Amino acid sequence: MTTVAKLSLETGNITYKRSIEVTEAFLYAYDPEQDRRTPILLSKHGANGQTYADGADNVGLTNLQTQDKALFPMGYKEAEISFSVIVLGNSMKPNTTDNSEVSRAYREISEAYADVGGFQVLAELYAWNIANAKFAWRNRYISDEARVEVSFDGVKLTFDPLLLSHENPEGFDAMAAALIEGDKDDLTDFIEGLSEALAGGKFTFDVIWRASVKPGQQLYPSQLYLCDEEKKKNEDKKENYSKVLSSQPYYAHGKELRHATMSSEKLNNAIRTIDHWHGVAGYGAIAVNAFGGVKEDSAVLRKTKTSFFAIRKNPEKLLAGIRDAETVSDIPDDAHFFMANLVRGGVYGKKNASRTEAAAEKKKADEEKKKEAAAAKKAAADAKKEAAA
Repeated sequence: MTTVAKLSLETGNITYKRSIEVTEAFLYAYDPEQDRRTPILLSKHGANGQTYADGADNVGLTNLQTQDKALFPMGYKEAEISFSVIVLGNSMKPNTTDNSEVSRAYREISEAYADVGGFQVLAELYAWNIANAKFAWRNRYISDEARVEVSFDGVKLTFDPLLLSHENPEGFDAMAAALIEGDKDDLTDFIEGLSEALAGGKFTFDVIWRASVKPGQQLYPSQLYLCDEEKKKNEDKKENYSKVLSSQPYYAHGKELRHATMSSEKLNNAIRTIDHWHGVAGYGAIAVNAFGGVKEDSAVLRKTKTSFFAIRKNPEKLLAGIRDAETVSDIPDDAHFFMANLVRGGVYGKKNASRTEAAAEKKKADEEKKKEAAAAKKAAADAKKEAAA
C-alpha cells in the first residue's frame, strides 16, 4: 500500500460549489406532426374533501380546499419537459476554506482521483439518470411511450427510458441498448464530456423528455411549500390553498399566466441519485448526501463508519486507496462516494473545529508540562540520593 504523508481534511470552514448546474425545467404540450408546442399552464381547482387524519378534529366533515393543477390540453400529442445543464470542475478544489493545508489536502485527493479516471465512473452514473428519465419523477409513469433527447456539440442522442431501471445502475451497454437515435461512439463522447468537465473543464447539454399523453391527463410539476407569510395571505382571503405548484410567469393576450415548471433542485436530486455504494440491503441507488439520508422513508444509511465525515477522518487511507488503483475498477467505493459529495457541493466545515484544535493543543501542552515536572522531580530525587551517599 502506498505510504502517504499525514494529511487533514477537517477545519472550521470548507465549502464547495455545485459542479452540476441545472436550469428550471419547463413543461409543454407538443405536437410532433406540426412540430409546435404550447406551455402547460397551471389552473386553480376547488376540491370538496373530507377530514380523515388520525386524531383530527371534525373527522368526516367537509374540508374545502384550493389546489393547483397542470392538465394536458386538447390538440397535442406529447407532454414535454425541457431543461439545460452546465457541468463544471468545481470539485477539484474548495470554494472557500480557512486552512491552506486542508485545502491542499482536498486538492491532492481530487487530482489523484482525476488522474486515475475516477470521474469516468461518476459521469456514467449521471448519464444513466438522464437516459432513464429519473428527473421526470412522477411524470415518468403517466405513459408507456416516452423518449429522452440529449443534445450536445451538434450531436443528438435519443433514449427509450422505459428500457432502463431507475433503481440500480446498469452500465454503459444497457444505455447503449436503449438508444433510439445515436450510437455507442456518441454515447461515449457524451460520458467523456461529462467526465472531462468534472475534472476541470466545462460541458453543456440540453435535455428534452417527451411522452404520449391523452388530453386531460394530469402532469406533475414541482410542489412548493408555503411560507408563513403566504399562509397568512390565504387565511385573509379565506382560502385553504392545500397545493401550490412551481411556475414561471407567461404572458399571453395581455395577461400573466403561470407556466408549469420543475425546480432545479428536484432535477439535480434525480441526477445525483447514484449512491449505490452504501451497501444497505433493500435500497437501490440513493441521492448523494453526507449521511445517506433517504427522504422518502427518513432512513439514514450512512450513520457512522461510512458517512462522508467518517471517511474524511482517515485521509491517508482515502488517498492511498486512490493512488494504489491501477484501473478505474480498483478505486475504492468510499473514494467514489467522497468525490460525489464534493461534486454535489455544500458546507463541510467541522463544528467547533477551532475549539477542538485549541483543546488538543492545550492537552499537548499540559502533557509536556507534566513530563517536565516529572523529569524535574526525578532529577531532584536523584540529586538527593547522590548527596546522601
